[in-house]
Amino acid sequence: MKLLFTKGVKGFVEKNKIYLKTYNKDICTDFAYDENGIVKLENEYNIKLIGNYNTIKNKYQFRIIYENKFLDVEKQISKIEDKMVSFGILLTNKILEKETNSKIDEIYPIPLLTEGIVPEFFYTVQKFKDELIDKSIVERFTQEEIKRIIYQSDLISIIRSIENYLWSASESFIKLSDRINEVLFQHLDNSNEELKDMENTFEYKYIGGYVTEITSLYSGIIIQLCSVLDLTAKLLYEISMFPKNFDKYIKLKSGNIYFNDINKCREKYKSYKGFENSFFSGKRNYTDLIMVRNAIVHNAFFINDESLFFGYKTHVVNYKPINYIISYVWDVDKDGKPERWLNRFRFYGQERETDTYLLNYFIKFYSNMDATIDMLFEYIAHNI
Repeated sequence: MKLLFTKGVKGFVEKNKIYLKTYNKDICTDFAYDENGIVKLENEYNIKLIGNYNTIKNKYQFRIIYENKFLDVEKQISKIEDKMVSFGILLTNKILEKETNSKIDEIYPIPLLTEGIVPEFFYTVQKFKDELIDKSIVERFTQEEIKRIIYQSDLISIIRSIENYLWSASESFIKLSDRINEVLFQHLDNSNEELKDMENTFEYKYIGGYVTEITSLYSGIIIQLCSVLDLTAKLLYEISMFPKNFDKYIKLKSGNIYFNDINKCREKYKSYKGFENSFFSGKRNYTDLIMVRNAIVHNAFFINDESLFFGYKTHVVNYKPINYIISYVWDVDKDGKPERWLNRFRFYGQERETDTYLLNYFIKFYSNMDATIDMLFEYIAHNI
């Protein structure tokens, strides 16, 4: 079995012993491939397990050690996705009456369900409004049913976007981690003989060929995670402001709501199951991530000085004889905010490695997401 770790490190299991791959040889660690063995290896080499290879799916699966136990992150995501599908069905049944659902099953008014949300047909805004008025595509539906269908489709589009980003962020993280190992060995192939000398300790900053690809992928993952936070805040706000009637077209009220505004609907949810581990209680945990996202989008963070660090046998890997490749995220203070002096905030003395930084966020993120969905179920059951 092939293994994937942080810092661009790969390994494999042979006769239940874990081997780590370096540039010109494989290291037998004498650790067994079990929970205890992985924990010891992580401590010994200062790396983290993030995946094992699935030969059937032909890819690495997101699997880590959390609280000294194996945690299958993909199963956790699948569980969350199943809950979100069920939540979408519950929400649909709360908005649309059985008779309306029966009509939709019979004639499926595609423009009502898709236009302006997904690019299925080449509709203009005016054509969409005209056909609603003329009822040429919705003549079997009452005006109230039309308003309910449009509102339901708008909410479901938020839920589906959340689902897409949930999977996309984790898939991108595993693919990126796999790619980083390829970049590590490709770079060493093209390096001078001094770097291939397995007796010399080194770490150096590299600016060049592979860097834009890697930093762009890191940027994308951070933006996707923050998009889920924003979309979840919007969903929570919309559900908390659920309309009492449908005598008018319902415009979503969360246009200016983002994750930093999540406490605007906190009071509505605080008495329901799941609240204590939801995004409400975990809001402060994401201050740093959101600031990094804002720095990427608004201040060209990762772009101004794109770089990777290649190394061998340094303190980064507890002076063990393995090659690694890393990038860094800025320092933070005790409140989780960027440490700054005047206008400068790109300090790196804390040596926060980007892959470990993201891995820690994934663990918190999926736990908070799971609890938040449970809370939404509870809220709807009691209020809608």
